[in-house]
Amino acid sequence: MDYIYNVVFTPEGIGGFSVEVPDLPGCFSQGETLRESVENITEAMALYIEDCIASQEDIPDPSPIQVERQGDEAAMTFPVAVTVDPRYVSVGEPYLTTTEAGELLGVNPSRVRQLVLSGRLESRKRGRDLQIARWSVDEYRKSRAVSRSKATSAQLPVLITG
Repeated sequence: MDYIYNVVFTPEGIGGFSVEVPDLPGCFSQGETLRESVENITEAMALYIEDCIASQEDIPDPSPIQVERQGDEAAMTFPVAVTVDPRYVSVGEPYLTTTEAGELLGVNPSRVRQLVLSGRLESRKRGRDLQIARWSVDEYRKSRAVSRSKATSAQLPVLITG
């Protein structure tokens, strides 16, 4: 889905730009050039919107599009578009227990710990327990689905006629 927000680019005295998206509270960035500033704020906007989706919060509505420039040294405002595909955003808690990760993967918690030790899943230690990063479980599931579909197509029998 495409989102278009007004972005304010303010030239800095020492060079570069400070960048802010007024409709996305706390969404700031900076860059040495205008091009770099646009790239950086586009990434910040995408992360902001993905976070809203993941935490099931409303995405702020954009203000009407505007283009403003108040002089050579003043801030300028123009729209910046970002594309976020909600199908690739994990919704819910960012970390899972080994049991929850195992249920999603169809394996037991011991296998989940093995996947963490092998580097296939990301985790963090919380007290005595491991917490598995939800995104790494999603990525692992996708990679298994792709490898399974390749293996299935490679194992199909070849019918020779003639």
